[in-house]
Amino acid sequence: MSPGEIAPGIFILQGRDAVRLATRSPDAVPVYGERIQNGYRLWDPYRSKLAALILKGKGQAISLRVDSKILYLGAATGTTVSHLADIVSEGLVYAVEFSARSMRDLIGLCERRNNIIPILADAAKPEDYAPLLEPVDLIYQDVAQRNQAQIASLNC
Repeated sequence: MSPGEIAPGIFILQGRDAVRLATRSPDAVPVYGERIQNGYRLWDPYRSKLAALILKGKGQAISLRVDSKILYLGAATGTTVSHLADIVSEGLVYAVEFSARSMRDLIGLCERRNNIIPILADAAKPEDYAPLLEPVDLIYQDVAQRNQAQIASLNC
């Protein structure tokens, strides 16, 4: 497979019978069991809505730089967070997660990455963690709640 960069930090690896999305990590250790190929971490679109969006060619509106700052709501154990941290290698990902169980796994990831800030909090209450943040370039939300539009609005 030979990589082609489709956006800063996001690569397409073209194989004989498949096209794969990938990011390049300074820490070439699998985070969630993904394959590592020549230093590229394969990004599974079946485990990440953002990967699926990008792979379908609908992610053009997401413009990230290596120094971008991201507020990620609903970080869970860090599957997509880890790829975003690869992309914004000189930036930061503020990873907000409500579940203490998921946070334990996320903290393990954060010990390996210096550009992920884990925040144990309810995304519906941004006033609780706002003092920990600086202005961000992107808010990405992956929460499944009835009031998710309101949660996004409150965080903006």
